[in-house]
Amino acid sequence: MEPEHRRMLSLLDDLLKPVSTVKISEQENHEQLTINAIFSNVCDRFNEQCSLFSVESSDDDPYWRYIQIHLNLLDSILPKSDEISSIPFFSVNDELIIKKSFEIITLLGLVLHFDDGLYLSIEKCLKNVSSSIHIILLKTKLNYEKRIYRLAYVLKYYLKWIIIDKNNSSYQHLLIKTHLLEIIIALFQLLYSPNLKYSNFNLTTLCLEQNLLWLKKNIYSFVRELMLLNRLLSSTANSPVWLKKRCGEMLTSVLLDDGGVNRIIQTLLETTMGNIDGNEWKLYENIANIISTCPKNFTQIQYLERICEQIIALLHDKNDKRYVHISCVIINELIKKYPRDLLTCYIFRPLFSPFYSYKDIKTNGDKQFFDELVLCGEEQFEKILIDLDRLVVQTQTKNNYISEYLQLTILFELIETYFALEKTLAPFKKSFLTILSTILSFIDVQQCSNYLQQSLFESKNVYTVRFVCDNETNGFQFVIANNNQISNEVDLDDLTNVCHLVKKLLLSLNNDRLIVCIFLDMLKTLFTPLQLPAPSLICSEIETQKNLLQIRYQIKRITFLNILVEYIEQHIDLLLKNVDDTIHVLQILLEQMADILNKKYTSDDADEESLQMIFAIATLLITHHEQLSHESKTRLSNMYPLLELIEKKHLNSDIVRLAKELKIAFVTFGAVVESTSTQRQPLIEEIRDIKEESYDNAIELLNDDALPLRAHGLILFRRLLEKKDAKTLSKVDKLFDLFQKYLQEEDSYIYLAAINALCALADRYTDKVLPLLCHEYTMIERKLEDKLKVGEVLVKVSKLLGDITPKYSTILINTFLNASKHNDTLYRASALSNLGQICQILKYSLRGCINEILMALKCYLSIHEVSDVRRSSILVVELLCQGLDKNTWLLIDNELPSLYKLLLQLYKNDKDDIVKLHAQIALDSLNFICKDYLKPNTILEKEIRIS
Repeated sequence: MEPEHRRMLSLLDDLLKPVSTVKISEQENHEQLTINAIFSNVCDRFNEQCSLFSVESSDDDPYWRYIQIHLNLLDSILPKSDEISSIPFFSVNDELIIKKSFEIITLLGLVLHFDDGLYLSIEKCLKNVSSSIHIILLKTKLNYEKRIYRLAYVLKYYLKWIIIDKNNSSYQHLLIKTHLLEIIIALFQLLYSPNLKYSNFNLTTLCLEQNLLWLKKNIYSFVRELMLLNRLLSSTANSPVWLKKRCGEMLTSVLLDDGGVNRIIQTLLETTMGNIDGNEWKLYENIANIISTCPKNFTQIQYLERICEQIIALLHDKNDKRYVHISCVIINELIKKYPRDLLTCYIFRPLFSPFYSYKDIKTNGDKQFFDELVLCGEEQFEKILIDLDRLVVQTQTKNNYISEYLQLTILFELIETYFALEKTLAPFKKSFLTILSTILSFIDVQQCSNYLQQSLFESKNVYTVRFVCDNETNGFQFVIANNNQISNEVDLDDLTNVCHLVKKLLLSLNNDRLIVCIFLDMLKTLFTPLQLPAPSLICSEIETQKNLLQIRYQIKRITFLNILVEYIEQHIDLLLKNVDDTIHVLQILLEQMADILNKKYTSDDADEESLQMIFAIATLLITHHEQLSHESKTRLSNMYPLLELIEKKHLNSDIVRLAKELKIAFVTFGAVVESTSTQRQPLIEEIRDIKEESYDNAIELLNDDALPLRAHGLILFRRLLEKKDAKTLSKVDKLFDLFQKYLQEEDSYIYLAAINALCALADRYTDKVLPLLCHEYTMIERKLEDKLKVGEVLVKVSKLLGDITPKYSTILINTFLNASKHNDTLYRASALSNLGQICQILKYSLRGCINEILMALKCYLSIHEVSDVRRSSILVVELLCQGLDKNTWLLIDNELPSLYKLLLQLYKNDKDDIVKLHAQIALDSLNFICKDYLKPNTILEKEIRIS
């Protein structure tokens, strides 16, 4: 910096010191005298030191002389354009001095001269309010011309440093950062204040307006300060009305400029994102409410013309998802506030033009002459799909009016597109189905049912959409085809495919109530005469085409109902949840058929298929008769006489047979009581043993010739032992020998009963019972199922023994380890599973055999073993890691590294997901044990002794 500039900065610093250290008294007169004296002395001292500047002399307003000196000094300090370089011109300390000078100038040169009421409106955001309030209160009695003049005088320097000297950013940055709000208010006052009419001072308003527009266009933070001012004015009582109006008009003009919507949104995000507490969508809704509100001086058409293109551009933003979400919420708000035709014109038709073009062609079909018309290409269709996904699926608002709007305008076009898209191999079929199901999910159940039925049965024979290959781009084209004539053949495969697609769409909604609703609605039409409008064809062909349409309709109806019945058979709970409505519909349909039979029956294949379907549904309800309420059972029984009538009068033998079988089902499941029925004799299996549970009765059963009764005697002995029956306990020696005899039985039922009876003696004859059970578990001759049951009993006995179990740890572990070497995979897996539970019971007592167990488990975890064995082995390791404490692991510290490496390898590389899961759980348990050992919990306690 030049020495002259350095001297000027030093003078500026000296000029600030007396004012910054002023002490103000409590009395207003003393305050005014003190302040004026300080300003006067400072100015006089400055004139003695430097005579470079000539300022206006005024004994009444010494502060103004002080401000002039500041402005001249700052203007002389600013480097000239030829002195500008990439190196910062001012140091940090220099900028601090200049910043303080700007604060003084803004306070005494701008704020002091604001109209009455302006200061109170912006007081909350002024810098250094505590030190400036007294100075503001000392405002001298200035006439309005002088206040306007001084305001314009200071503003001239500020705007010169910001606009004219914009290439030199030394002052511009500081002014914009700290005092842009006061500059904006000063410009508003000089341009629009109602008090200007009382002043004779001439202002060049054109220049001021240009300066204001320049700030609006070029200063990024202009909108932020303008919104701050608008918020301050709104939250302050008695703030100037004229300023509120002008501030609102300026914000509106910013919004309507090119990129104005983006600018407003960006400012709102920057100023509020720190205070939303994670509820971003609430903020987005507030922003959308602001953007969607039409200004008073604009019509709705004018406003939408200005902002809709900007909103669509935000929807396509690739850099910030927040703008995409906000644009969706704005469109959602626009739907609430503006007519549908306007939004179609300015928002939805530009976004989804192919669907609206297709709708227009269908509406004015008689005026269109073409064979095939391209609606869009693959690239445009993918963009449309992305826009639909953002608007429908990703928009998280309480009320999704977008889905409702699309449902009212282009829902059928979307459904037809879904039908066409499902016939292709396009990768985005799933996403389109998600979009369509989301739109339908916002619709009432009954209305949604009506839409799906219309899409299935409405005539669509003149125009159809489809996807065809585009040879130029190797992609596809979305086209509309003009079918000039309806085919005289019924394509059953195509009709069935459409029915399955509607079912797929229906299931994607995940709404059981909707499925039942559409099913019952379709049932009601089974015997209803068909009412279809005649298509727009040549008059001579009307009857032929009408009959063909009726055939197609009937085929679709029966096919779709069969598909639904097939699904409901697998999900019978759907009907049970709506059983009353279902029974009511079935009863009405059977009454209609009975009425037809009573009058005059004419053979009709469609009616016969309908009856078969009704019988199938009634059979489903009958088989779940016990789950029905009393009222539902009564209503269901009223269908029985109708079945009798159909059985007697229907001419089709198959229908008669089905009606008869359904009648039998009614009687079998208790829906009705057969009048000729006789009392049924009890079955042998239903006879229950009513003898008292006693020792004598158990002995009697045990000596019976019938095998089931002997087994029941063993079961009775087990119950008596568990109940601690006195007589039974006195005979335990005899019983132990008796139970062992039955271990030789080949029948599994009596064998397992003897095993369980021995288990009941385990607490008294543990030394005999436990080895005996282990021997039975390893016997080769026994069935696999029996041995698996004995293994469960061994684990059960070990749990009952509790703390005594370690005494028998050797025999238990050896038994299960030997069994794990068997050839049968299931037996090995069971042995390992039992071993894991035994290890959890033994805990610290495993120290003598833990190494042998781990070695066996490592072998079984090799990739050459079958999956069941490997899974059981890793389960044992998991149970070991969970059951053993840190002290136990100290005994096997040599095995820890290899075990940890093995578990880590299994977790990272094994292809079996179950093995990986158990390895992960074991690792977590192992890590917890080691961490607890290495870093034990610190117990903070202090011993206090009282003597």
